[in-house]
Amino acid sequence: MYKNKIKYNSDNMIKKCYINFMLKKNGLDVNSIGQISYNTNKMVLKAEAIYLLRHGETLATQNHEFMSDNSKNSHICKQGIQDILKLADNIDQYNFDEVIVCSNIPRIIETTYVFKLLNPKFKYTFINNIKGINNSGWEGKIPETLEGIDLNDFIEREIKHNIYAKSSKGGSWGLVFLNTIKLIKYLNKKHINKRILLISQGSVLKAMEILTQNISNPWDNYDTQKLYNLDKAQVKSNYAIINCLYDKESK
Repeated sequence: MYKNKIKYNSDNMIKKCYINFMLKKNGLDVNSIGQISYNTNKMVLKAEAIYLLRHGETLATQNHEFMSDNSKNSHICKQGIQDILKLADNIDQYNFDEVIVCSNIPRIIETTYVFKLLNPKFKYTFINNIKGINNSGWEGKIPETLEGIDLNDFIEREIKHNIYAKSSKGGSWGLVFLNTIKLIKYLNKKHINKRILLISQGSVLKAMEILTQNISNPWDNYDTQKLYNLDKAQVKSNYAIINCLYDKESK
């Protein structure tokens, strides 16, 4: 009788209880309106170093619009490819032991393909189900065109930091945290004392910073416009960048 998996949406009370339980167990308390705060159960990293390469700039980035996991505008653009190519000259300084690709969505796979052509010497491991925020239902739109429940959900998720709020067909920050908990546990089991480069999404980096309490409070320096590149005045400099999450050598 339990062969078929039950599907829950983000408003389902059982799903919320599960998210709350898993987050509390791994360092985050959640209040009644979906806001998080630190507790003493913060996650500890056992790798020597963890860096994250955010995927290259996408077609959506160029237009300052939302994309979903598989929308037409979610593929990396020419500038994105060029930015990844520039990484090749300095990659050896990090002494990475392995590259871990965190999902199979197009912009991650395309970024990996270009990076791997330049750096075939690394061992590559693919994990297909560790995804960041998915904005399905908003793809092709800009914040100014959101209205009604979409606008309300955007404000709840990105301004009020309600981890249950999501796009009409996409995912919530709560789900990103659950995915990232799985990723950290995998790294701690398989890659103790290793120097790891993750290829992933910016929201996974943010979730890792929060779960490891690498910042003074969960949403320190969080900027929606910067994360999704929605600000038309913004200089697009936060894609195809190697971000240091943790490195014992630098301490």
